[in-house]
Amino acid sequence: MKLMIKQKLIIFSTTLILVPLLLSALLIIYIVNSNIESQSGDSIEKDARVAEQLYKSRQLAFVQVVQNAAQAISSQGILEGVQSPSDIQGDAKVTVRINENVRKRAKDVIETALQASNLDFLVITDSNGNILVRNSSGSAGGSIKDNPLFIAIQNGVAAKKIDALASSVKESSDALKILGSEELSKQAEIKVGGATVAEGLVLEAAAPVVGGGGNLLGVVVAGLLINNSKPEKSLATDIKKTLYAELLNASSTVILLGDTVVLGNLPESEAGGIGMKVKRTDLKDTPTAGVEIIGQEQYKTAYSPIKDINSQVIGRIGVQIKQSWFNAVINRVVLIIALIVVFFLIASSVAAVFAAQKLTRPIVELTEASNNISLGQLDQAIQIKGSDEIGQLAEALERMRISLKQALERLRARR
Repeated sequence: MKLMIKQKLIIFSTTLILVPLLLSALLIIYIVNSNIESQSGDSIEKDARVAEQLYKSRQLAFVQVVQNAAQAISSQGILEGVQSPSDIQGDAKVTVRINENVRKRAKDVIETALQASNLDFLVITDSNGNILVRNSSGSAGGSIKDNPLFIAIQNGVAAKKIDALASSVKESSDALKILGSEELSKQAEIKVGGATVAEGLVLEAAAPVVGGGGNLLGVVVAGLLINNSKPEKSLATDIKKTLYAELLNASSTVILLGDTVVLGNLPESEAGGIGMKVKRTDLKDTPTAGVEIIGQEQYKTAYSPIKDINSQVIGRIGVQIKQSWFNAVINRVVLIIALIVVFFLIASSVAAVFAAQKLTRPIVELTEASNNISLGQLDQAIQIKGSDEIGQLAEALERMRISLKQALERLRARR
């Protein structure tokens, strides 16, 4: 197929614009994709740190609860004069003598504290960890002398430090029965494959009750079981709503005990959730972004450590956002860039056609004038003006037309 100059000009000019435009668009898409990937990693790591702070803020709230309870017990003298019998061994018995009037006042303190919080249990112990009073879901008895938070309070008072403490604690099924109830122990059970894990991750706070001489009279211990928390107590749900209010369907928050999810809000339509094992092997003491396959969905994730009172990592709090959400952002950017490219392509094509017509019109007119001259039609002047090469060619053809016309007239005159 033979192309005319006009067509060649259109193709050349469009290609001249289109190729750099496409290369620039591809470069922009690559840069945007890299930036979104990098920023998404930074963002989810930041979210994990914020989730950790929200988790710790709940600990601080519990500290205030036990502090208030300890102050109320101290001001009412509830534990004054209470002594543990020296001849009682084991932790299965009620190990203190406390009259019903004192017990009622202690119960009132507990109920007031529970009404002001979402705690699962609150117990009052003597100085040796023997439980004197607990909330209404259970009776007195048992010992928490091996509880790491209780031990830390004992050591703190011995060192003249009477501050309340809060920490995450891994509690056994038996410990949960002592602290709370049989129902609380059942709540902690997590199905992992074909087995049942009965340990619980508990957010605990403890405050000492100190006598006038600075001696330890008892300890107030309160806690919230993270495993299978009810919706109104779910720390994972609260964190998700805080972090991802506008991404509820594309995000989740999970809390792990070890590497097992004990509380989460992954969409029900996807595999995983409570009982799921986290498969990432690159987890550190600081959040690092990574990618996990959960069910049929790919997630970008980051985890912050949950440490006990001895700074040992016993679990993690994780944030997860569907990779498809980030892909949708990239796709929107690509679509915008594609629309811009199409717009400029159409605009450049229209401009190329207009420019080609303007450039080739004098050439077409010169071709027609040359054909007329070749046919001996010398009366029509060439009206093309310009200072460029086409204008100069037109002037040369006009001079040639005039010269030929004059030569023909002289020939005719001689005859």
